[in-house]
Amino acid sequence: MLRLESYAEAVLDRSRPEIQEATRIDAIRGVEERLSERIRSATAWWQTIIWNVIAWLISLAITFLVLTSTGAITINVGSA
Repeated sequence: MLRLESYAEAVLDRSRPEIQEATRIDAIRGVEERLSERIRSATAWWQTIIWNVIAWLISLAITFLVLTSTGAITINVGSA
């Protein structure tokens, strides 16, 4: 039994670097996949469109406020 245990230890000692390297490679691939998925979800086309529409509406509101405050346009509410 002692010979079998020492043989098993010798095999494990020889294969330990390969096992550790395979474990590192698997961990790196897992991180790469999660990172790629995160990037894909953060750059979805519909989110880009929504944020662009919101920015456009904000810029229109700012333009309207500036033009009304400078008197470039006037708004008459009520009788014409």
